Amino acid sequence: MEQINVIILLGQIETFQGLKNLYNYLKNIPIFNVKILVYDMTESTRQRWIHNVHCSNLLLEQNIDFITYTDGDLKYLDPDYIFYQTPYMNHYPPELHVNNIKQYSKTCYFGYGVTIWSTNLALDLYFSFLESVDFHIVDNDYYYNDLFSYYEKKMKTKPNHFIPRTFILGNPKVSEIKKSSYIKYENFGWTPRWVPFQSNFEVYFQFFTNYFKNNTNLSLECRFHPLDTNKSRNVFVENIDAIENINITTELLYDNFFEKIDVLISDLSSMIAEFYPTGKPIILTYKDTHVVDTCGKELLRGIYIVHNEKELVEIITQLKNKNDPLYNTRQEIIKKIYDSYSPLEDISKLLLWDYKLNYMQKVKKLEEPKKEEPKKEEPKKEEPKKEEPKKEE
Repeated sequence: MEQINVIILLGQIETFQGLKNLYNYLKNIPIFNVKILVYDMTESTRQRWIHNVHCSNLLLEQNIDFITYTDGDLKYLDPDYIFYQTPYMNHYPPELHVNNIKQYSKTCYFGYGVTIWSTNLALDLYFSFLESVDFHIVDNDYYYNDLFSYYEKKMKTKPNHFIPRTFILGNPKVSEIKKSSYIKYENFGWTPRWVPFQSNFEVYFQFFTNYFKNNTNLSLECRFHPLDTNKSRNVFVENIDAIENINITTELLYDNFFEKIDVLISDLSSMIAEFYPTGKPIILTYKDTHVVDTCGKELLRGIYIVHNEKELVEIITQLKNKNDPLYNTRQEIIKKIYDSYSPLEDISKLLLWDYKLNYMQKVKKLEEPKKEEPKKEEPKKEEPKKEEPKKEE
């Protein structure tokens, strides 16, 4: 059987981790021929980013081979499966839109972030993409059930169209996250939400500046979302410039950030769901615009939730004293929601199964003897009757 050609579309670094894990896994299986195709996001999307680092820079630094997209379709690569990085078609050149790609390749997608938000808030933005994509790989049973409830409500009928194309395999983005065997409770990370109406940045940035300035035995590492629009971000950056134990992380992939910190402080975002498998504590700075899905409700059982500075100080103090009463609850949830999946192995099996199925169907068609059509008998032409000469009486 010939190789299976897999193309991974890459336009931004921050959400590359899951696809990078998949690339590294598939490239070590001989049957797969996997390539990364780097494309430029549309200008209107790129202008919203807070940095100008191109994907190719990271790939070159890490010696990862890639193809640079220029224009046109991808038929010349003879793809069997193409993985999308995000479901937002306005990020892509028109030729890479899902309905164009589907004309010559199967299309695949798994979440660029692990789900925690209420399903309805996100899916309205890319429902048409999910209608079109051939394989939608989802994180867990919780999300699957929420997803189909959403479909049924939106479509006002049974969503039978989505059943054969939706697979519960886990998310490759968290497949390689290392679980911590020892927690020091000294290094704190902060990931504020990028949208002001969902963010507590303005509420807490002065508090964090003063608290960690006065507690030099602790450290704070802040990571901003690439689309951050919080008004006081530059003020915060200037204020902490001379404070040695407060830093802004500039690494765009955040696996090292997760390893470096002992405690995550965050607004509600997929960052929480992705940090969770480390087993380290999480503090959620609550806001009434935060709406979680069913999986999010389960995750919250192992998360410290604070509503103001007083509660935040109490939890930080408790944790720095190595008092972490939710530790065992987190471990139980990790086993149930994360450890029961092997997304990289199962995605490779899914592709192989589907390819073999299609391959055998092609072979069968080639091997089937062509049925000879019965020869049509041409109607006999009637010869004109010869008139007998009239006898003379």
